[in-house]
Amino acid sequence: MNNTNAAFSRMAHICSQKECCVFDIKRKLRRKELSDAEIEQVIEKLISEKYIDETRFTRSFIADKLRFNKWGAQKIKNHLRAKYIPTSIIENAFLEFENDVLTKALPDLLEKKRKSVTGKSEYEINTKLIRYALGKGFTMNDVLKCLKSMSINDLPDDIM
Repeated sequence: MNNTNAAFSRMAHICSQKECCVFDIKRKLRRKELSDAEIEQVIEKLISEKYIDETRFTRSFIADKLRFNKWGAQKIKNHLRAKYIPTSIIENAFLEFENDVLTKALPDLLEKKRKSVTGKSEYEINTKLIRYALGKGFTMNDVLKCLKSMSINDLPDDIM
């Protein structure tokens, strides 16, 4: 039991410093070589004492990735799924963010990237910009809207 109390204290300290999800804490506890039963006991206690809250973590994760990493919704969702956050929690958290907030960083990212992208034609440059934005997690529809609003000539009208 001493092992579990020490593990709980350590994880509670970590959770009080920053938002954590169950997946992250389980990974840390496995490194401490605790049994599965001990890990579950620590996790349950952390949840019951509100050190871990997956909904709170998801909201915080989304806000941080939008603000600091300039990621799009798709990339954020993929990273949350990789942390085994339930889809219902992810979808509900995204409902709290308007589409304008989710795509706010896109114009600046494309403008900045456009300065460093080279290509033989506008079409090639735009293709590279689209690929870059998709890699950042933005949807094709949002990327095309943004490129059109930037008055880029070489985009076919029928693509949207």
